[in-house]
Amino acid sequence: MSDLQLVPIRRLIDDVVVHGKRHWRQILPSVALVQLSAGLLTLVLQDRQMALATSPEPSGEELLAFFGLFMPLFFIIMSVFMVAFAAVMVAAMEGLEGRTIDMKRAWGFALSPKVYLTNGVVFLLTMLSFMCCILPGLYVGPILAFVLPVMVHQGVFGTEALRRSIALAKYNPTGRWQDSSHLHILVVLVAGSLVNYALSFVVQLPLLVVQVVMTMRQAAEGQVGEPVIAPLWLQVPTQFLVAIVTALSWIYWCFAIAALYREILRRRDGGDLKQAIDRMTGGPGGGPPASRAYPTPPAPVVQPFAAPPASAASPPAPGRPEDGAPGTGGG
Repeated sequence: MSDLQLVPIRRLIDDVVVHGKRHWRQILPSVALVQLSAGLLTLVLQDRQMALATSPEPSGEELLAFFGLFMPLFFIIMSVFMVAFAAVMVAAMEGLEGRTIDMKRAWGFALSPKVYLTNGVVFLLTMLSFMCCILPGLYVGPILAFVLPVMVHQGVFGTEALRRSIALAKYNPTGRWQDSSHLHILVVLVAGSLVNYALSFVVQLPLLVVQVVMTMRQAAEGQVGEPVIAPLWLQVPTQFLVAIVTALSWIYWCFAIAALYREILRRRDGGDLKQAIDRMTGGPGGGPPASRAYPTPPAPVVQPFAAPPASAASPPAPGRPEDGAPGTGGG
């Protein structure tokens, strides 16, 4: 495989599975607990929403109270998910580098103001791009996918982290679409999202079945149009299982993003080093050095059949020998 080509997706998946199996026990407990807290807050928000929906004529004060509760809870829930994902990414980067995973350090890094604000900007840009008919999100999402790895690995934040992520996502020295960094990132993001949604759907399937049965019973009793609320004893365990499977999918997802980041970084640095060596040595593809203080002079033009000069063809006059000729006496 050429240094300018990315590692095949199958080999990348194999490495991700190996690292995920090795490190998931250190990452899962704290991340699942934090996600469970966010899930319980979501249940509180849904309960208030259903209470408002079942009210025959909600007053303005009730609507104002709901939105006054909705905005802070929504902000807290999104912040919890954002910080949890950042902590998983820190742990994945440490695991790939062969270091001992310290979740306390990972949570501290994820909660730092510079990381939190940068992640907030990335989240807003990604959400706005997907709101514009989804297609812009397929471009914005991949080019911002390396912001977290850049902050963890290179220690830069804010616009500089965004700039470096965009540069890595657009790096394609071969010019072929199958070697495009953007395409590989998009494949990893889409695959991770599908796995996450599939696992969450499987876990929530019993809850959905119960809600469908309750809806059919209400329809049979003539109570059409009334909202159906699943029992709390079923919602809480479901949220617990959702938190576990989401944390597991995030672990493998972050390992995949981190491994792809390291691979693209290797390709870029390896390609730049190879080009620099070729320029210095005149190796394959490099040609002569780009700049040289003393360029090689051109080879002389040889004309083998050129006529000799007239002075060289005339013999010396008799009695006037040339200086230094054999047989002549000096002075």
